[in-house]
Amino acid sequence: MMIKKFSLLVFFIIATIALQAQKPSLHALHSNATLIEYHKNKAKSHATKVNNRAQSTATTTLSLPFFDEFSYAGPFPDSTKWVNSQSVFVNHTKAMAPPTLGVATFDGLDKYGYPYNPSVISNTNNNLPPVPSDTMTSPPIRLDSIPFFGIGLSPSDSVFLSFYFQARGFWEKPDQGDYIYLDFYSPSDTTWSNVWNHDGYQYDPDSSWHLVMIPILDTSYFHSGFQFRFRNISGGSGDADHWHIDEVYLNNQRAIADTMFSSSPNFFSFQVFGDVSFVYDLQSPLKNYSQMPFNQYAGASDMKDSIGTFLRCDFPTYVSIQSYSSFYNSTGQLIATNPNGSNNLYNYRDSGYCKDPAIIDPSLNGFTYPLSTTDSSFTMKFFVHSVDTIPTNDTIIFHQKFSNYYAYDDGSAEVGFGIDPGASGNYSMAARFVTHVADNLRAMDIFFDPVIDVVAMQSAPFNIVVWANNKGMPGNILYTDSLRYVYFPADSAGSIIHRENNMLRYQFRDSVPISAGDTFFLGINQIYDLPEITVGFDRNTDFHHNMFYNADGVNWYVFPGDLDNDYRGSLMIHPVFGDSLQTLSINKINAPSANISLYPNPATDYVYIQSDNTISKIIITDLLGNVVLQQTDNSIKKINTLALPSGVYFIKAYTDKGFTDTKKFIIAK
Repeated sequence: MMIKKFSLLVFFIIATIALQAQKPSLHALHSNATLIEYHKNKAKSHATKVNNRAQSTATTTLSLPFFDEFSYAGPFPDSTKWVNSQSVFVNHTKAMAPPTLGVATFDGLDKYGYPYNPSVISNTNNNLPPVPSDTMTSPPIRLDSIPFFGIGLSPSDSVFLSFYFQARGFWEKPDQGDYIYLDFYSPSDTTWSNVWNHDGYQYDPDSSWHLVMIPILDTSYFHSGFQFRFRNISGGSGDADHWHIDEVYLNNQRAIADTMFSSSPNFFSFQVFGDVSFVYDLQSPLKNYSQMPFNQYAGASDMKDSIGTFLRCDFPTYVSIQSYSSFYNSTGQLIATNPNGSNNLYNYRDSGYCKDPAIIDPSLNGFTYPLSTTDSSFTMKFFVHSVDTIPTNDTIIFHQKFSNYYAYDDGSAEVGFGIDPGASGNYSMAARFVTHVADNLRAMDIFFDPVIDVVAMQSAPFNIVVWANNKGMPGNILYTDSLRYVYFPADSAGSIIHRENNMLRYQFRDSVPISAGDTFFLGINQIYDLPEITVGFDRNTDFHHNMFYNADGVNWYVFPGDLDNDYRGSLMIHPVFGDSLQTLSINKINAPSANISLYPNPATDYVYIQSDNTISKIIITDLLGNVVLQQTDNSIKKINTLALPSGVYFIKAYTDKGFTDTKKFIIAK
């Protein structure tokens, strides 16, 4: 009997793991929200400045030393250090445990944030033949002499170029054939030569950063006008095939055993690149969310006890530091400041990250944003003081906003979460939230990963669903909307090809009252197998215990982050409360509707369709998403359903003005 019970238990565990492993999946994104928004909102106003700066730096010849560690905001490399390099993405979110705050990421996206390969149409076509992708090129550099001393340089002066690289990071590895290259330019030969490269991986690479030291020995490089460049080839399918570069350092009087920073002063450059750097951006001081409605904010009980971050020292031995945390209101007025602690910080190679709690995890000292204020935002700044020569990565900042929605994520998606098509054709995903005070749930903000095939996405309906709590899992349905679609506005050319990759707002047709102290779940239900709807997943804020999925319409599972680190993160789904839906700079999505009506319903051999607009096209699908009937005409009013068997169907109508509407109907014979 015990053996039988044990066997049944093992079978149940294996079956449960198999079910969970079979369905949820993570996908590389097909675009870059930051780059798209940059070009949409800022490119015009900054075009003249950027162009002028690029023209001036392109003809400027630099002298040694050359150094960049990419801690600035980006989204492109510093134009005073790199020329024609806008395809490379400078960011603080995609690399795992970088040497310094910020990296340069090479991927399969162009400078506008869209795939190099325009044939990408779905999550399944990212294994494509490699194509030339991103390039990051230095300006001309003097290797003929050191101008201040007038001393000529030669191979005997131990000139090295060094950098760190990481493959994959938080997501997505370069495959075999997806190379990263380093090239040198010879001013005397006027040619580029490849001096280093690395192939992609058949299996996942380790998460380590690897130091590369390249000696410059060829005499043809020792002239004014030497350049170097990094470039990659990728599948060109989107935000994938990642290589991350950090701490690029070119200087003389170095040795092959050097790390990035010399252990003794460089006489010729008068500079020692000792550095203390944060590794990640500062996260929200809120305990349970990254953002929440101001009327739900309860003060001290919603605040973390301490800050928590990672700090790294690259001085040869150690350096003395002092850390501080400060708080400011939205106008920049100082609210509070705390000296956290001081200590000697030792070299990362010998001791790892800083381990002093007073410095890396200081107490918030009971700081609570004043509940009586009407200024519903504040800024927290955490910084260290030292003799550091690179101060830009010594300060991290978080702008805490209180608006009318909850959020777990930090606003950036590193990957997309979806549920692989299965036999059920009925799957859901949801995030869990808890209210402090009663309020009305009015809308959902959600981040969809746009794919290039618009027609496929427009035929992927989903339901917005609010679930009640059932022992920590989604339970009874409190609210479900009629079918919605992943709707993206047309671009400036009028064709829906490229869409803004940001949060989209779907307003509920009826508000949902949520009582004080209630736990509820918000998400989507997709009833068709294809195409798979992919929702943004933030890998930098780990709230996976509040994320759930359902792959068969019956059983719910928490995200498997305890078993698989890749699933540690947050779905980008936000519940929106109150009445001020128009006050936020987030798109409110209410797609133009054809407002159709059908009769008779149930139908037999014919169904009539009515609308205030002219219907020019209809598509009828069954419950599994299969197209069973399609009709195009100048004016459709009657549809022949004689060939369709009894069952439940969906009809989607298109008007001559581009409006759409979908209705469910039944055929009973």
